[in-house]
Amino acid sequence: FSCVNCIHTLPSKKTPQHRRAGRLTPKMTNINTFEDILEAMERNPALRDAMRRHLLTEELLQLPARVSRLEELVAEFASKLAELTETFTRFVEQTNMALARLNSNVSELNTSVARLTAGQNRMSGQLNNLSGSDYERQAAGVVLRRLKRHLNIDPSEILRSGTVLDKPDVTNLLNRVADAGIVSDDEADDLDLADIIIRGQGPGGVTVHVIAEVSITVHEEDIERASRRAAVLERATGGPTHAVVIGESASPASLEMAAQEKVTFFQIIGRQE
Repeated sequence: FSCVNCIHTLPSKKTPQHRRAGRLTPKMTNINTFEDILEAMERNPALRDAMRRHLLTEELLQLPARVSRLEELVAEFASKLAELTETFTRFVEQTNMALARLNSNVSELNTSVARLTAGQNRMSGQLNNLSGSDYERQAAGVVLRRLKRHLNIDPSEILRSGTVLDKPDVTNLLNRVADAGIVSDDEADDLDLADIIIRGQGPGGVTVHVIAEVSITVHEEDIERASRRAAVLERATGGPTHAVVIGESASPASLEMAAQEKVTFFQIIGRQE
């Protein structure tokens, strides 16, 4: 732009021609272009500062100082963040070490619990075997006492029971009839799992066998198992076989099924705990 105004500037040096009454006399500078303004401010810092104060707000004037302070705060934050990161890293490392020790202890504890559980299972199995043997002994006594009265059978010997050694008659019989194809191997194996097998004499001296399944509470599956095994034994011996279930109780549905399947239910007195 073009301007005919002038700006009073202070000379950079005190010269005799500008000295008046002991003070500086302003120097007149012609301003014609924007570059003239810039040049005047370059020569006179006081003019530049005055121009800045007139053109800039107080907030803008304070901006450099604020930016400098912000840089200091950012530097402090970065330093504290580095310290925090280092502390957190140590914490993670210590936590991982503690978790590793804990996992090791838990693994050892699980091993100990597994061993203890196995020991308890073995003990429980031994107790159950003892309890089962006592119950089967009681059941065998019930069968022997009631066969004559209820089925008109004179029992002569127990061939299979948890309280006596198995007679070789049963094993030999199963092997012989399985080899002959009279019963299948699966049927022979199933019959070999019978709880009690008794041989006796029926009316007219006929040899009769009795298969008994023992359960504290007699269910439908006990009845079905006794009936199935009695049928297999009857085919194997070629003589009559009776199916019996023995227990402390049976539901009405189970008793109805036993009557339909011609399976005799012998009830025994519950054991005293």
